[in-house]
Amino acid sequence: MASATARTSVSKKHIQFIAFQVTLIGTVFCGNVLIWPTEASHWLNVKSIIQELIRREHNVTILVSNASLFITPHAETAERFEVYTVPFGRNYIDSLIREIVNLWMYNRPTALTFWQFYKELGKLISKANEMTRQLCDSVLGSRDLMARLQRDKYDVLLADPVTIGGDLVALKLGIPFVYSLRFTPASTVERHCGKMPSPPSYAPAALSELTDKLSFGERMKNIVSYLLQDYVFQSYWGEWDSYYSDILAATSELQEKMSFLERTENLLLYLIHDLLQLLIWKEWDSYYSSILASDAVQSDDGKVWLESPLKHL
Repeated sequence: MASATARTSVSKKHIQFIAFQVTLIGTVFCGNVLIWPTEASHWLNVKSIIQELIRREHNVTILVSNASLFITPHAETAERFEVYTVPFGRNYIDSLIREIVNLWMYNRPTALTFWQFYKELGKLISKANEMTRQLCDSVLGSRDLMARLQRDKYDVLLADPVTIGGDLVALKLGIPFVYSLRFTPASTVERHCGKMPSPPSYAPAALSELTDKLSFGERMKNIVSYLLQDYVFQSYWGEWDSYYSDILAATSELQEKMSFLERTENLLLYLIHDLLQLLIWKEWDSYYSSILASDAVQSDDGKVWLESPLKHL
């Protein structure tokens, strides 16, 4: 009798433990992910992330326009598609992408064509901005679509920041968002919106093809890269300030950041500081080299002298 009671007690404990495990499955099983993609090669990058999310049994919904060139909705796929209508066709997107690729591949800027290149690039970006505004209007201006997205209760939005507006959709839905790209040119957005420390004399600008071991000439090139990308960012994308304000009915996040003049002044201060540092302490390089004679030298008392921190100035 006692043995049967013990077995019953153990069996109840097992059932309770299994029931407890089952209650946890629902909280960690999957999430709802909304995708704000970009055309062309950027879609291939996001597509690989989507495939991994599906493999891990998350629910994925892709926001896609009816004019998309590379994203084709299919009813039988694991991901779901929310298709919205835009006032332009696929030919317009195809033509714009071709113009940008041709400019970037076959008309790279030289010392003589530098300003002409960025002038032409500005025209193409202006077209792209207008197209992106129409994309945003088609999504954010559709009450039915936004209501459906609200009802679906998404946990996060994955956005390719090349197509501006993904963060706006996330803010309107009240959900967090994640960017699919690691950096922007010269880390412009990361520096001014994310407050990432990037002293131009030490941190090479993204896409500048420089390393963290910079000569004096490379530092000057790096500073110019930062200044140029700040100018390009403000000139080509600064117009989005008013659009963000109109959509959010409040001061946009972009407007809260440093103005272009403030950023320029800040970079000039960095430049002056770096020049003074180079002029005043550069002579110590040879002194440290002659004393240390190598990157690390062991003294008589067993202590190791590390290389001079001024060596790479």
